[in-house]
Amino acid sequence: MKVLFTARKTLFSQPGGDTQQVVKTADALRELGVKVDIILRGEFVNYASYNLIHFFNLGRPADIVDDLTHITQPLVVSSIWVDYAEYDSMRKGTLGKLRKLIGKDRLEFGKTIARGFNGTDYFPGIKYLINGHRKSEEKIVQRANAIITSTKSEEKRINHSFQCKDKIAVIPLGLPAHFWKDNPITHKEGVICVGRIEGLKNQLNLIKAAKNANWSLKIIGKAAANQQDYFENCQAEKSSNVTFEGWLDRDNLLEAYQNAKVLVLPSYFETFGLVALEAMSQGCNVVMANRPDMNAIFKNYVTFCNPNDPKNICEKINEALNLPPFKISAEQKERHQWQTIGKQILKVYTQVLND
Repeated sequence: MKVLFTARKTLFSQPGGDTQQVVKTADALRELGVKVDIILRGEFVNYASYNLIHFFNLGRPADIVDDLTHITQPLVVSSIWVDYAEYDSMRKGTLGKLRKLIGKDRLEFGKTIARGFNGTDYFPGIKYLINGHRKSEEKIVQRANAIITSTKSEEKRINHSFQCKDKIAVIPLGLPAHFWKDNPITHKEGVICVGRIEGLKNQLNLIKAAKNANWSLKIIGKAAANQQDYFENCQAEKSSNVTFEGWLDRDNLLEAYQNAKVLVLPSYFETFGLVALEAMSQGCNVVMANRPDMNAIFKNYVTFCNPNDPKNICEKINEALNLPPFKISAEQKERHQWQTIGKQILKVYTQVLND
């Protein structure tokens, strides 16, 4: 079986959770004997040479909608369907006003075009421009033979919007093998936040929460290309106990998890919250925003906070710092092994190929 993975142009230049998802899914399938190529938006692709096409990120329909007429093979979509509504509704300036005036779908349409004009992403094709954002998403859902979500909450959101429950398979995300190696827990201290620095991730309120705190905070990640102003605001707000570590490679990130007592994920939205699972595997206690998709996965294992209230974030961090180190269960380990997940995805492929 030969499968094409296709995803956003900036998958590797601006890495995020979807980068991990694409790469580790490909690795898991290759171990099962599936041939997988990863082609980014804008690169030449000969669709006819593949048995199946797997597209990542339904919320970026411009990345594939213009190519749908060229795809005759089964199409599988990993949705990664981020809801920017809460964050966009709070934004100051032009984007915040536009969100209230024109709604989320037209705003996403405008942002897609803007990224194309400023050169930070591939310029959308004619069919996306004619159909608009929402209708382009609908066309992808209609064309898809199967849709993979990472949570039940995401399944519910997508089915509510597109009435496609029969197409949806819920398959969680996993961790690479190096996260599962036994590492004796030694001294752990301080707080970390891992992720691309952007408004949706809400590092600014976390930095405000750290002011006058008796713990240190490390912000790990690089600034989003389109949100340099937000990054500068975060830097201007920081106190002496806050440091920006930048992007860390695999080994240094693992070490950061092993040394930290608490990971904070204050995002307004995460489809899964993979960094929380990474941190938990290394004994970190996790504080995260109380939002539906994250609650669906982690509700019994983490401390929830109000992402809009720095005082509450600080209080919840203090609670987590006083808990014993988290110990991940054998059931969680099995559920989130990429080998297990790869078999579930291969089962989806086999079903759509045999239909």
